[in-house]
Amino acid sequence: MDGEGNYYGSVEDYFVECRGSPLFITPAEWFLIFRWEEQGIPLPVVKEGIDRVFERPQARAKPRKLGYCRQTVEAGFRRFREVSLGGGEREKDVEPPFDPSGHLEEIAAAIEALDLPSARGLASRVRDSIDSDQSLVGIEDNLTAIDQELLDAIEAELEDDVRSELLRESQDSLASYRERMPKKVYDAAVRSAYRRRLRAKLALPHVTLFGF
Repeated sequence: MDGEGNYYGSVEDYFVECRGSPLFITPAEWFLIFRWEEQGIPLPVVKEGIDRVFERPQARAKPRKLGYCRQTVEAGFRRFREVSLGGGEREKDVEPPFDPSGHLEEIAAAIEALDLPSARGLASRVRDSIDSDQSLVGIEDNLTAIDQELLDAIEAELEDDVRSELLRESQDSLASYRERMPKKVYDAAVRSAYRRRLRAKLALPHVTLFGF
């Protein structure tokens, strides 16, 4: 299964397996999975959240809708971010919190190397984060906004034939879900897949603290 469809299929299959029912998930649940993917919630975090809901001793019956798992999954992702970025609880005698300055400088330099009118300004904003007094979680939120602006700027300069090719590949990767997803969710999923392929094709830096 292609990378884009794999996220949707993996969440659906895992929830249906835990639920013990052969019924497929609903249109509203597709939108929830799309939202989780857009937020960057890793599959293991989603599955752990689903597990927690189904393992609750007070539950009289198995959850029938994926929406019952939403709060648990998203709370788990918040904990994941805090721990990953140094904001969560840590045991004693472990490595000190990560210093992102070198990582951010590498991202800024990669942006500056792009043939893009806004490259210098975007790189400067990344460097501003190095001396920021915000928490790492706050810095990550700012970097996410910069990352979206970078993709917008790159897309505006893209040649039509390249844009068409990436769009076709993105649609093909989600073809098996076209009839099952609401049109709004399917279109948004294709758009998300398109941007991931754009980043990969042009080897664009991912403006984030994750992955260091």
